Amino acid sequence: MLPFVGFYPRDCSENLVSSGTTELTKGLAFATRLGLELVVAVVIGSGLGYGIDQWLGSGPWVMIVGVFLGGIAGMLNVYRMATRNGS
Repeated sequence: MLPFVGFYPRDCSENLVSSGTTELTKGLAFATRLGLELVVAVVIGSGLGYGIDQWLGSGPWVMIVGVFLGGIAGMLNVYRMATRNGS
């Protein structure tokens, strides 16, 4: 075990996290959230479409529509989040 792990002198402890690092972290978190919003909407749309297809026995047609509707909903969510954050 190292004796000085976690020890920082008092004069440099304030400079450990600069404002640029926190801005970068916030930007990466926002970009990740935007990507996940889009992917989750498509997965939910395709999952609901698949379930309806299995229930009705109608083949892949409702799932294909669900993928498109999920994609549209995901893009709309991403657009809303991006424009809300910019203003």
